[in-house]
Amino acid sequence: MSLQNLLFVDTSLAQTMDFSKVNPQTQVVVLDPETDGIETITETLSGVQNLDSIQILSHGSAGSLSLGDAQLNDDTLADYAEQIRGWKSALADGGDLLLFGCDVAAGDAGQTFVSRIAELTGADVAASTDLTGHAALGGDWDLEYQVGAIEAAPALSLETLAQFEGVLVEVADFTELQSALNGSDTITLTNNIVLEGGLGDITADEDFTIEGNGYSISGGDNFQIFTINGGSLRLVDVTLKDGLAKGGDGTNGGGGGLGAGGAIYMDGGTLVTEGVTFSNNTARGGNANGTAGKGGNDENKGSAGGTSGGLNGRTGSQGGAGGGTQKNGKAGDNGGFGEGGGGGGGGGGGETSPDEGGDGGQGGKGGFGGGGGGGGGGGKDTDNLSRDDNGSGGPATMAVPLLATVKRVKVVVAVAMAAEVAAVRVLAVRCLSKRVTPFCSIQPFQETQCLGAMVPRTVRASTKTSTTTTGRFSSCNRQSAIPPVWERSSHPEFPLPAQQQRVNRTPATAVLP
Repeated sequence: MSLQNLLFVDTSLAQTMDFSKVNPQTQVVVLDPETDGIETITETLSGVQNLDSIQILSHGSAGSLSLGDAQLNDDTLADYAEQIRGWKSALADGGDLLLFGCDVAAGDAGQTFVSRIAELTGADVAASTDLTGHAALGGDWDLEYQVGAIEAAPALSLETLAQFEGVLVEVADFTELQSALNGSDTITLTNNIVLEGGLGDITADEDFTIEGNGYSISGGDNFQIFTINGGSLRLVDVTLKDGLAKGGDGTNGGGGGLGAGGAIYMDGGTLVTEGVTFSNNTARGGNANGTAGKGGNDENKGSAGGTSGGLNGRTGSQGGAGGGTQKNGKAGDNGGFGEGGGGGGGGGGGETSPDEGGDGGQGGKGGFGGGGGGGGGGGKDTDNLSRDDNGSGGPATMAVPLLATVKRVKVVVAVAMAAEVAAVRVLAVRCLSKRVTPFCSIQPFQETQCLGAMVPRTVRASTKTSTTTTGRFSSCNRQSAIPPVWERSSHPEFPLPAQQQRVNRTPATAVLP
């Protein structure tokens, strides 16, 4: 039986599909992600004749198609023109070229791109103007834009295509990435991206794969890159750089919040990294601005204390209310995880005889990594008949002792990839690849020492290393590092050698089995 169709499929799609039921007149070729896919297609077609169709199933964007490690778009089309022109000899008269990929023919740029390919190949060409892929994500397998009369049917049945549960989207800038994270689950980068705002949290019902192709996502020294609160994120061959996690600022005596995970902050869900590099990401605590609640003047109420800063820029705990005349100010609320304590309320001023100013409220305790709130000012009493009876200022408070957190999570685990993604707070790390064991190591520390960087900055992720992490994933402010103290892990997956079981001032490393 003669060959009628050649189907070229991106590796990430081939892994999810069963090609056993493909028409025997169709040959499937999987494109190597580390090889120029255009050259692969050209070599495969060499010597082939009388095909009804050449079909390509890969990731796309307007006027662009990802083929192996190459991008075919307006910028590269001239470079590949001679090779693409040679595809014509493999097609029968009236042969078709079907391009399955998101938005390849979208807009003027996409339609011009498809028309140029039609001119080079002499083929009838069809491509999509919208999302290509699973219907649940807004995709379909229709090729809405056509140059010439398309006669060939898709080489894969709808049953086989339905096995791919994503959409075939490429992104080249911040806006496209932000949009893709609202609907796509497999995203291919075609350019370096600098964030212009937050990407939003990844939550329990979301599952994303980002194929970086060696490109980078930068926070621009202004934004944290990823926040994972559930679901799953898989990162492949991408650099995460210049991310900034900054704790929220307190107001009127409220303590600053914790900044954690410049590149990635994780509080649940699953993270898989394959060939990911972290560079120049920063975590920084928030500021405590202004003063706590002011004490009231004679016959006046005290003012309220300010709100604290929260984890990674969120709002934290409330300040204490100011006291009425002759009443003490209320204490600021204690901060939760990563929150500063609220500022104490000011005491009220004196009122009638016997009168005296109220005391200022105590500042709230800072939560893990957050600053304590400032104490409120004492109320004033100006007494012309006897001595002045001014209230006392409330005490400021330190952060909640970190030992309290150790009761919840006995060991903090740091993934030895880079300082920019530092502390794992819930207990499950495994390496998918053992080929480079030094990069599949973990480091347990006492959480009481998490006031500074928890991972050596000299460690860099290998491109041959895959790591899966579940649980809370964050980083400490490395600007004020205290040498970490390690202790033996109670978690069975993280045993330390017997000679390292005593507490020591030298960080210990336990290599995963």
